Amino acid sequence: MQRKTAFEVLSKGDSVEIHSWLRTAELEELRDALEAVKRHETWGSHVRDALDIRIAANSQRMANLVLALTIVAVIFGAIQALGVFWMIFYTH
Repeated sequence: MQRKTAFEVLSKGDSVEIHSWLRTAELEELRDALEAVKRHETWGSHVRDALDIRIAANSQRMANLVLALTIVAVIFGAIQALGVFWMIFYTH
């Protein structure tokens, strides 16, 4: 079964269905939903909140990846530095 669009879900006005849809929506769907609602409409703030949560989750994943890569780079840098110190102090 094809997933309902933002406009279809929001036009029904069933709050349980809307909240369920917002929890499972992808970023593109939430952006489309934000375009479908008017600024003053109550559901607009819910859609913006859901979009903010998804963006924050994606940013957190990216930050964790950058942290892991930074740790790997520091470890490799430390290994190289130890090799340099070994060459300086033990071969001369």
